[in-house]
Amino acid sequence: MDGMASDQLQGSRARRRLSRNVLLAGGPIVAAAAGILTNLATSTWNWWLAIGLAVAILVAVLLAFGLDSQATAAATGVMDLVPPEAMSPRTPAMARAPLANTVPRPELTDMVWRLLAPYGAATPGVLSIEGPGGFGKTTLAMLLCHDSQVADRYPGGVLWATVGDRTTRVGLAGEVGRLCEALSGTSPGTADPLVAGQRLAELLAERAPMLMVVDDVWRADQLDPFLIGGPQCQRLVLTRNAGVAPAGAARVYVNAMTADQAAQALVAGERGITAATLARLLALTGRWPVLVGLAAGTIEAYAMDGATGEAAAVWVADQLTRHGPTGVDVDDASSRDRAVAATLATSLRLLSDTERDCYADLAVLPPQAVADEEALGLLWAARGVEGAQVAAVQRKLVRLRLAIGRWSVEDRPALQLHDVIGEYLRHGLNLPELTARHRRFVDAARGLLPSTTLGWRGAWWELTPSSRYVWDNLAFHLVAAGYDREAAATLCDLRWVEARTRNAGTAAAAVSDLEHVAAPTGPALRTALSRIGQLLTPVEPPTVLGATLASQLAAVPGLEDLVVGYETHLPRPRLANRWPLPRADHEQLDRHSAGVEYLAVSPGGRIVATASSDTTVRLWRTEDGTHLGVLRGHTDLVLGCDFSPDGGMLATASADGTVRIWDPRTQTHLRTFRIHEGRVHACRFTPDGTTVVTVGGDGAVRLSRVTDGVLVRESTGHGTRMLNCAVAPDGRTVAFVDAVGTVRAWDADAGVPLFAHAGHEGRVWACEYSPDGRLLATGGEDGTVRIWRMPDGAVLQTLRGHVGKVYDAAFRSDGRLLATAGADRTIRLWDPNGATHLRSLEGHGWEVWACAFAPDGRLLTADGDANLRGWEPTTGLSLFTVDGDPRSVWDCDFSPDGTLLATAGNVDARLRQVSTGRTAQVLDYPDWVASIQFSPDGKMIASGGGSAVVILWDAATRTRRHVLAGHSADLTHCEFSPDSTVLATTARDGTARLWDTATGNVLGVLNSGVYELFCCAFSPDGSTLALSGHNGAVQLWNTTTASHRQALTGHTEDVYHCAFSPDGAFLATGAQDGRLQLWRAATGETHWLHGHTGGISSCSFSPDGTLLASSGYDGMIRLWHVTERRCICALRVGSPLYGCVWRPDGGSLAAAGLHGTYLFDYLP
Repeated sequence: MDGMASDQLQGSRARRRLSRNVLLAGGPIVAAAAGILTNLATSTWNWWLAIGLAVAILVAVLLAFGLDSQATAAATGVMDLVPPEAMSPRTPAMARAPLANTVPRPELTDMVWRLLAPYGAATPGVLSIEGPGGFGKTTLAMLLCHDSQVADRYPGGVLWATVGDRTTRVGLAGEVGRLCEALSGTSPGTADPLVAGQRLAELLAERAPMLMVVDDVWRADQLDPFLIGGPQCQRLVLTRNAGVAPAGAARVYVNAMTADQAAQALVAGERGITAATLARLLALTGRWPVLVGLAAGTIEAYAMDGATGEAAAVWVADQLTRHGPTGVDVDDASSRDRAVAATLATSLRLLSDTERDCYADLAVLPPQAVADEEALGLLWAARGVEGAQVAAVQRKLVRLRLAIGRWSVEDRPALQLHDVIGEYLRHGLNLPELTARHRRFVDAARGLLPSTTLGWRGAWWELTPSSRYVWDNLAFHLVAAGYDREAAATLCDLRWVEARTRNAGTAAAAVSDLEHVAAPTGPALRTALSRIGQLLTPVEPPTVLGATLASQLAAVPGLEDLVVGYETHLPRPRLANRWPLPRADHEQLDRHSAGVEYLAVSPGGRIVATASSDTTVRLWRTEDGTHLGVLRGHTDLVLGCDFSPDGGMLATASADGTVRIWDPRTQTHLRTFRIHEGRVHACRFTPDGTTVVTVGGDGAVRLSRVTDGVLVRESTGHGTRMLNCAVAPDGRTVAFVDAVGTVRAWDADAGVPLFAHAGHEGRVWACEYSPDGRLLATGGEDGTVRIWRMPDGAVLQTLRGHVGKVYDAAFRSDGRLLATAGADRTIRLWDPNGATHLRSLEGHGWEVWACAFAPDGRLLTADGDANLRGWEPTTGLSLFTVDGDPRSVWDCDFSPDGTLLATAGNVDARLRQVSTGRTAQVLDYPDWVASIQFSPDGKMIASGGGSAVVILWDAATRTRRHVLAGHSADLTHCEFSPDSTVLATTARDGTARLWDTATGNVLGVLNSGVYELFCCAFSPDGSTLALSGHNGAVQLWNTTTASHRQALTGHTEDVYHCAFSPDGAFLATGAQDGRLQLWRAATGETHWLHGHTGGISSCSFSPDGTLLASSGYDGMIRLWHVTERRCICALRVGSPLYGCVWRPDGGSLAAAGLHGTYLFDYLP
């Protein structure tokens, strides 16, 4: 159906689609591969070749970076002109390339290729590469990723994540977020790895088959976020530990190199090493790749100094014999440890004393950390190693294979320790020695700070963005240095939290830092940031982040003092909470917070799915209404849902323009399709489960393949919105209904129409086949239910009984009972063959929007108040009730004296005291309330909404003056004239009406010719009324003559709100595409204000006319300087906003939204 929140619940605002502008991030960061040798040992090395390779790679990196920068700038410049769906998806190639002469290990690569699922496999699955550290698992994966077969088998690209043994949950979420960013350009910004994994699954579902490498996994739970959804993504897991990969995963064990492979790496192009010496080295290194690499590097270094290959090899063998085991048992940890010590000792002899100390200093690097030249300079400053010397030592360590060469994202040479070597270095120092090195690093890093005014601690939030290593690892070093007091004070300072979030692009980084803080404030702040992390992504203007952080944390117990202190540092202008924020969705774990648009029962009858205008889908146990789970991902009203015939999939249709496919058993997202232009009103599976049928606001009916969304067949050109559809049990015909009363049937096989009959008056929402396919039941705005003979479309019965609209219909499995749901808050049961009304089920306190039978005959119903009920239909017995928690507020307005705030919601209209937030009065209304307004003289209040009437209240006595009836569809907005003598109203019938407030009489009817009107606004002198509505309509009317004066062009999508400036110089209009337009009344000149990423629900000029406030479905409230046409400040809340209005003194701003009512102070 056409979204009950659209047509009943939300009035002028609920119909709005959330239009998402996908922000283009910059081109992929090109990492230089010079010196890269993870699992160093499997590579050979010729120094002349190394230098040439390094130069070539450096040039390639610079070129690639430049091209990416230009491409990013170009893409950013045109992103407002190109719809996101038209942009080519990213094809990530995240695997670093091994060196060109890496020793191949064909016995392993061939085995892996045999075990990897073939292209197009329904479930590619998981392959685990297992073996001890330093045995070449990572290098093997690099070789695979750069094999020519990858592009053919995995056209979607290659993802690479590195986990590590010390990775926290937050760090894990960050690593998953990095993959999301590689796919979409944005990180999900959450500290919960499973939430990040769900977002990754959504992105994977939209892509061609991919290969995902998850490196250095230590525990099975670390792998969980990477395994969600993404059925076309092959996972390649690299781990030291057995039992990490899920049951059923294929496994490849990586052990020592073969003798030939190890010999090839050791010889490295040198001549003259005898077979006997080579055999000694093979025995001493145990053919362990990491040791083979270290030995080869030492031999090459001595050879460069003039030694023969044999002499250098003999010397290395003698040193290993003297300091290590006679041979390495690669399966024995203690033997491996002694071999590492001996091999490192041999290599370290090539370093000076200072260089050895510098190498020992690398023990302070966190596992997997990449230290660039700046970080190394800080670490080695106490050694007197500075400037060019830092780069020289770095290059030497890489050349000797004591470290892995890297290229940092700041375009600096960098290095990384192999995990085996890093562990050895850390164990080689006692705790005081490690602590001292950490202290030297932190103290040296203080020199990067421009401010030293904090005495005993540094103002670390003043670091420059380029000091990436310090940003990412400061928390680790502060704690390891024993600076616990400074760590707690810094990491819990909201200035650090803001700066860290801005630098990292996600609050997950700050949450991860706080895991190092044990003080009470740390856990409380970490929990709060984890909850609101999705709101803390950097946006323009930059001050939004700080204002939102303070707003969201203000009422968190235990953080009050932190917020108060932080607010003194926040720049102005900004918005600050005056009232505590409404409760957020996370507090409502088991119920909907807005009406249920549609419901579907699984084929087995155990589960019922409910699609809601709160943007979620929830799953319940059919037997008793027990809540089973919630599916999140849609960004606007969810209007339809349907189970596949085998129950293995659930399709959902949304006003956000997408169809999503879920696995209801695991409650995971499988894939997302964008099939229609605009909202998708309904979705149904075909009987074979291979195709999903959808209808949309673009007037199209489309059949799409479930596996990949490929269009199979479509029917277009109907000239109006399609509101619902049904598929015949044999799958041969599809019926669909529209917004003008037409019922159509279509031969799905041949793709030809069967009939089109105008049987109803107005919109038709209900559309359902009988189980035998012989009948079709439809119902709609005219209050009737019609029974059609199929497939010829003859009307057999017209069922009358509902008082008002009919929203849904459902046949029992035996076809002998028909249930219909209506606006009269009843469910009526009929004999569809005899056209006999059998029973009415009463109990809902709101319009009933959805109904469905379970296979066992019980009936499930849901209403616009978010309630779900189960019934025994033959007796009328209520089996269970699940109450919703509807809190949505659609409109708000201040009294002229600013002491009261009137709110209109899906439950009632209220007057609240501004000083306390308490309810002063509840104003009764027969339905949901879409709009509420005070008269300028303060003597009246007008409210209207779902019953198509306006109630005019006496503001002093709060009693009814007049009930204004005349509109034929839901009222969307009401507005008083400046002198309070006239009330203008708009409705979904496309008309505006002018009413005499003294008598209640109609003064004029303005027929706009627009399908729906959403808003109206008087000019300050009262002579002009602006109307805004469907499909970009903005009109100006003469209020004296009730005549059309002018049509303003510019918008192309629904215009939800309009407002005149206090001096009448400007008209502001906001539309569902997120664009805000300023019209200069005198000249007709227009200006676009860009910033919202979703539909604009409301706009309001400040009393002095200098500022314009706008609210949107993106959860943002923005303040614009009118003459400068720029956003001066903004604030983000946790859900869509539907309205905003200034307090008459200009010092406060109220907003209405999905979660309730907001009141903010404006701090200029």
